[in-house]
Amino acid sequence: MYHLPKGRTTESDQLILKRLRGWIAALAFVCLVVGIGIGAMLAGRPAVAQLEAQQQQPTATQIARAPEALSASFAEIARRVEPAVVNIDTISAPQVAAGEEDDDADGKDGAGDNPLMEMFRKQLRRPARGVGSGFIVDPKGYILTNQHVVENATRINVRLPSGEILRGTVVGQDDETDVAVVKVQATRDLPSVKLGNSDDTQVGDWVLAIGSPFGLEQTVTAGIISTRERVTPGASSFQRFLQTDAAINRGNSGGPLVNMHGEVIGVNSQIATSTGDYNGIGFALPSNIADTVFRQLTTTGKVRRGYLGIFLEGVKPEFARVYELPDAKGAIVKDIADAKSPAAKAGLQTNDIIIEFGGQQITNERDLISKVAGTEVGQTVPVTYLREANNKLERRTANVT
Repeated sequence: MYHLPKGRTTESDQLILKRLRGWIAALAFVCLVVGIGIGAMLAGRPAVAQLEAQQQQPTATQIARAPEALSASFAEIARRVEPAVVNIDTISAPQVAAGEEDDDADGKDGAGDNPLMEMFRKQLRRPARGVGSGFIVDPKGYILTNQHVVENATRINVRLPSGEILRGTVVGQDDETDVAVVKVQATRDLPSVKLGNSDDTQVGDWVLAIGSPFGLEQTVTAGIISTRERVTPGASSFQRFLQTDAAINRGNSGGPLVNMHGEVIGVNSQIATSTGDYNGIGFALPSNIADTVFRQLTTTGKVRRGYLGIFLEGVKPEFARVYELPDAKGAIVKDIADAKSPAAKAGLQTNDIIIEFGGQQITNERDLISKVAGTEVGQTVPVTYLREANNKLERRTANVT
């Protein structure tokens, strides 16, 4: 192998070294430029992010104006809805004391010479007066209200916001939902409100309650939806309420609960109270239920509901764990009420778990009752259920009519 003497290079080696130094210098320059660029980008990113965050955050002016915007929305909704909200005054037949009819029939005055008894009987003979609210849902004069507002009334006076008083007649009433329809005769189309879809309501939504608490007409209160599908003591199987903290008092019954679109999503019906007056908890029947009742009452004068003929209970979490169900949802058939019932004819049996009705998932027994009740009588509906076989639950389907 040939070695160059130390300290000596050829001309070609010198040329290569010269070019190499050039490439190294150029590479160093590129790295310097790239480094400066990256540093500038990194230095600028926080500033850009901070600017974007500042732009997204509401300004002090916007925050200050938020209550004003909400107040303006309340005012606009009240302005649109109030003309359709009415005050309902009722007069009922006087009560008759026990035994008074027999005394009168015998021609005897049971009071005798007792002035206290006579005063008591005069008090009982006085007609009972009541006050409530309602709202016009049809320009022809159809009004939705609570049944308990007009129940046993011998005279119904409907006062419009204009001050005009019209005689009202009961078109129909439904004891199961505490809904009644009253009709007034007017010489013109009356202002009306639109029924919204109560199923779209969410917990936390703003609402307005409008009515005549203590006879104070056109009173507007505000609150939110506290919860949905609330079941109250003594409620029927067809009553699942929207709960609200909007102030509802005696006289508000039958009035509308209105969303921020100016649509009625509930009929104010009950309150939970320890004093008899507002304690922060009120209940409104969802508009979807009220609408179904309204349509039937105005068409036939009565309400007909679908019927399966079974006794039900909900699926409990421990039951779902034992049978490895994904959720504790559905309705368990506890018993068949009648061998000729629609459920029995469709082949349903005790302990079957109904999970779908008409293609809609069943949450619990009340959900199933509501869906069945809202089905037209005579309509055929597919029912999906689970039945235990060989220690497993088999999915099956049947048609119920």
